[in-house]
Amino acid sequence: MSKRVVGDIMTTNVKFLDNSASLLDAHNITRDLGIRHIPVVDKETLEYLGVVSQKVMLSKIMNIVSTYGNNRLDRRESQVPIIDIMDSNNPTVGINTSLSLAANHFLDRKYGCLPVISDTNAVLGIVSSSDFVKLAIELLEE
Repeated sequence: MSKRVVGDIMTTNVKFLDNSASLLDAHNITRDLGIRHIPVVDKETLEYLGVVSQKVMLSKIMNIVSTYGNNRLDRRESQVPIIDIMDSNNPTVGINTSLSLAANHFLDRKYGCLPVISDTNAVLGIVSSSDFVKLAIELLEE
C-alpha cells in the first residue's frame, strides 16, 4: 500500500467565505450546512486568508446575546466582519502532506481543521477530525 496523503481523505467540496462576509454569513452556513470550519479567502484573488471556526462564532454570538439580548441578533451579527473573528494563524497543509504529519497537527496543536492550500494559496480542500474518523472506519472494516 502506498503512503497516504492529505489529498486522499480531504473534503474537496469546500464552502468558503470571502473577506467581505460577516459573522451572520458564517452563522448561516454553519447552521444550514452543519459545517464547523469555514476558510476565508480574499474577495479579489480568492487566496486563502484564514479560517473561522464554529467554536469562535458561537463565543462571539453568546457575547452579543449577553451584551444586547436576542433582539436584532441578525443585525448585530451582520455588523461583525468575518476577518475580525477568523484565525489567520491556523496551520495549512498541501495536498501531498503525509497523513501522519497532518494527524500530529491535530494532536499537538489542538486545531479542529487543516485547510489544504495550493502553491498559489488557493483553497483545494479541508481536512478535519471527521475525515480521520472516516479513514479509521474504512481501515477497521478492511
